[in-house]
Amino acid sequence: MRGVGKTDRTDRLKFCLILFFALFVTAVFTGCDFDAGAVRDRLYGMAARQTAFALTFIAAGGVTFVFLFRDITRQNQEILNSKMKAELAAQSNTLLLEEANKQNQILLELKKRADAASEAKSSFLANTSHEIRTPMNAIIGMSELALREANGPQKDEYVRAIRHAGQSLLSIINDILDFSKIESGKLDIASREYALSSLLNDCVSIIRTRLGEKNLRFVTEFDPDLPNKVLGDEARVRQVALNLLGNAVKFTSAGTVTFSVCGKKLPDSRIALVLEVADTGIGIKPEDLPTLFDKFTRFDIAKNRGAEGTGLGLVISRDLCRLMGGDITVESKYGEGSVFTAVIPQIVTDASPFTLQKRSEASFSSRFETRNTRILVVDDLPTNLTVVTGLLAPYQMKIDTALSGEDAVRQVKARRYDLVLMDHMMPGMDGVEAAARIRAREREENEENPVPIVALTANAVSGMREMFLGKGFDDFLPKPIDVSKLDEIIAKWIPKEKQIKENGKQEQEEEQEKEKEKAESGPEPSPQGFVIPNVDAGRGVALCGGTLEAYREVLSAFLKDAEEQLDLLRTPPEETGLSLFTIRVHALKSAAASVGAAKIAAEAARLEAAGKTGELAFIRDALPAFAEQLAELAEAIRVALTAAQDSPP
Repeated sequence: MRGVGKTDRTDRLKFCLILFFALFVTAVFTGCDFDAGAVRDRLYGMAARQTAFALTFIAAGGVTFVFLFRDITRQNQEILNSKMKAELAAQSNTLLLEEANKQNQILLELKKRADAASEAKSSFLANTSHEIRTPMNAIIGMSELALREANGPQKDEYVRAIRHAGQSLLSIINDILDFSKIESGKLDIASREYALSSLLNDCVSIIRTRLGEKNLRFVTEFDPDLPNKVLGDEARVRQVALNLLGNAVKFTSAGTVTFSVCGKKLPDSRIALVLEVADTGIGIKPEDLPTLFDKFTRFDIAKNRGAEGTGLGLVISRDLCRLMGGDITVESKYGEGSVFTAVIPQIVTDASPFTLQKRSEASFSSRFETRNTRILVVDDLPTNLTVVTGLLAPYQMKIDTALSGEDAVRQVKARRYDLVLMDHMMPGMDGVEAAARIRAREREENEENPVPIVALTANAVSGMREMFLGKGFDDFLPKPIDVSKLDEIIAKWIPKEKQIKENGKQEQEEEQEKEKEKAESGPEPSPQGFVIPNVDAGRGVALCGGTLEAYREVLSAFLKDAEEQLDLLRTPPEETGLSLFTIRVHALKSAAASVGAAKIAAEAARLEAAGKTGELAFIRDALPAFAEQLAELAEAIRVALTAAQDSPP
């Protein structure tokens, strides 16, 4: 029994300890007051004080433990919170860094795209300028020479039409070079009074020359109530009309192109000039109509590979119309044709009856001749050399020519020149490098009077003049050559003491004597007796100054060029030689067009386009046939020239 009582007491003590500890912990965490003595007395009574004291000591230790535990827990929580905050901050910094890197990458990519777009645009404008200006140089230059040699009113009229075509196309090219101004809204519209009949006559004459051998009927329908004179930007109106007419001719192989012009009266003495161009050409697919006026847009590329163009004509025309207060609309049915309508407001200044008239022409006459003057002309195309030397003939100077930059450097080193006209884009050493070599030699030899070098180039985009002046050139003369600007260049750079001015009556008498000798010697040989298969000899004669003798000289130069290029063209180029190949076929294209070989010129144009776009597969497929055609043409020209030499005068 005694043992049992002890056990019960021990159990009660354990129970009391547990209960005491539980009450204490509860009080601590709930904030209640805890009277340990009262609890102790109630649990054990006064008789168990020693045991209660022990319990109190244990409880005190428990309290201390609880406070320590709570403090450690709080510190651990704070440490955990700090760690979490640090981790969150690190993650945030990582995300910010990643976002910053991502934004930097985006900015770099945008910069690359912007730089690439700017470079592509500059390259596009330069290539477009060079592409179109080079053949225009032959057209304008040869027509100028033919005007000087003119011997009949029909011939005069024909040559003037050629020159009008070249000058108007050159005006269009210059407008295309202002494309950046159109985009930025900085292109100004220059209004002045002009004769509407004269503008329309120009458009008709130019488009008729473009018809060429196409089986097209060109119809004009002009409202007789149109005013005689209006106020507006004549050049821009002409550009819009020629762009629309040129597209119609380009994409219409057979049928009719109709040019209709009428006017709708507007308030305040204004008129809405309505230019409508309808054709029976290929038409436009419905899905292509919404993007028709986008930049650089061409449709049916495979179908129209041979059709030249930049893709800017329509968008420029629309923007010009809108700048002048009008717009352009189009209706088309694929496979049947299209109708483009341009509406351009103009101010009427003379409402008298409309009459179709022609502009008067005046032949160019140089302001002076030169004495003991020597000039060097550098160009890789013999046709262009013929043009420039012909334009320089009235100055009575000694003219040397060079077909490459290397040859130009050698000739300048060998003799003293009063002026050098240097082409820019040439295979091998181009004009810029040649000019640098000449300047370097002059510095080495301490030359006191460096030779004036004028950049003679078809690459006339904005900024090129400054580039040439910074590369050792003294001046800039764009091709096709404007004879009045050429005259200014000669007057500026040829020493004054070598210029002989005011020839007066003596010059007229000499010219009359020359005309008399011509008349006594009889007319020039007729080109009808000079037949070359697949060559329009009549057109070739017209482009070469109007004389068969000049045409034979150009044919001889073309024959030499063709024979030199044939071996090189029999083997398709590798990718590394694509640039040189493109330059070669470009030169052949221009030269073939100048002698009237339109078929070869068209094939060369296709190969050149493929070279610019890197279409090696197309070049490999088309080159053998082109080389064979070129060989046949060269043989036909050789036979014709030999027959002409053997025939009696």
